[in-house]
Amino acid sequence: MIMVKNKSARNFREYKVWQDAVAYASKVYKITQDMPWFEKKGLCDQLQRAVVSISSNIAEGSAKP
Repeated sequence: MIMVKNKSARNFREYKVWQDAVAYASKVYKITQDMPWFEKKGLCDQLQRAVVSISSNIAEGSAKP
């Protein structure tokens, strides 16, 4: 007997945690744009990549069974 899992797609955009992560990313981007030029390359880039990965990981995890 073959068992078929219910593969209904989950809409991660409806998750409160994902919405909070996107709002947090917006705040971090706003804060980092006002940082001094010598911080732009290192710290700002790292903060921006890290904060984007939060919502990305939530979206990726919602696709897993």
